[in-house]
Amino acid sequence: MSQFTISILINNTARTGHSHEFGFSAHIATPEGKSWLWDTGQTGAFMDNAALMGVNLRALDGIALSHGYYDHVGGLKRFFSKYSDFSGRVLS
Repeated sequence: MSQFTISILINNTARTGHSHEFGFSAHIATPEGKSWLWDTGQTGAFMDNAALMGVNLRALDGIALSHGYYDHVGGLKRFFSKYSDFSGRVLS
């Protein structure tokens, strides 16, 4: 891979069959093969969209949080409920 790939996992609008909510989450794949989650939306619905899009959240190298508002960090609870063994970095 020679470029970054950014996939929007949750936002205010969505394509048919995907969840949407007031909030934001994106998956970032780096040219070096790293996998990062940028924010987690409001409820954790980003995880459903990630599954539909083939994004492997178990393989994340880290999570970066832009700021502490509920619509950007609310999904952390659901994420850590499912991936309690997550050993990547969390940056805020």
